[in-house]
Amino acid sequence: MIPQSGSINVISTVTLGTTNLTGTLTGTINTTNRTLLVVTSSPPVALDGIRTTAGLFLNNTTNFPAGCRVIAQQSPITFSYGGVSWTTGTATLSTSAAMPMTSVAGQQFIITGSANSALDGTYTTTSGGANAQQIIFSLAADPGAGFVGCTIRPGIVNSVAGTGNGCIGYYTVNMSNVISANITAGSLSTTTRTPTQVPLNTTHVIPTAATATNTFADLILDGVGIVTLPCLQLLSFKNLKSGTYIMANGGTATDVSKLVYATYNPHGNP
Repeated sequence: MIPQSGSINVISTVTLGTTNLTGTLTGTINTTNRTLLVVTSSPPVALDGIRTTAGLFLNNTTNFPAGCRVIAQQSPITFSYGGVSWTTGTATLSTSAAMPMTSVAGQQFIITGSANSALDGTYTTTSGGANAQQIIFSLAADPGAGFVGCTIRPGIVNSVAGTGNGCIGYYTVNMSNVISANITAGSLSTTTRTPTQVPLNTTHVIPTAATATNTFADLILDGVGIVTLPCLQLLSFKNLKSGTYIMANGGTATDVSKLVYATYNPHGNP
């Protein structure tokens, strides 16, 4: 409801859409650590947004609940140092345990915690690994024991989907234990959705239903799922704060169609 004191500053108004990226994403997911692993040899170009668009929602409620989205282009877990060899400008670094996927050419790996901190950084593989414990990349000088103690976080191939190994690799999703069992390769098929980000400085929103007579309407909240909101009222929810991602739920009769973003000052009109 409208407050009886203070002031409201309207920042902006947005009409929410539903789907604007489509295609098929094939891969695997580990349900215990939020890893989405894209292993298909050629993700379609339509899904290049998985590496270029912040906050991409996964729109497949069979495998993912509404509100599950990609939040990082790297593995949520790291792997420890296993050993290294070097010859003529090429380093072969091994992890102590097998990674879920054997590395491919062009894949990025983030290395931190090395005995020689100058060796920390992001490396791109020059060829695929011989096994699931190996990454191969260019390195000008012999690192010796410099990588000892490091942790290794695998990432993605940061090039256009549908071209070579583009988009293959590890992503992090925002919800763990989202399904009851790991999805095998070939079983993860989904369209993807680009949500709306709540503007900076927003403290409250006023929602409007797609159907004017609806007192309540549905909205997808980042990491929560489909929720019902009272319409034409000033609302303040943690999940609607600045920087969070939201989306219309796609059901015409029950959608929030429009949001007015606002700030509320309870102390007057500054």
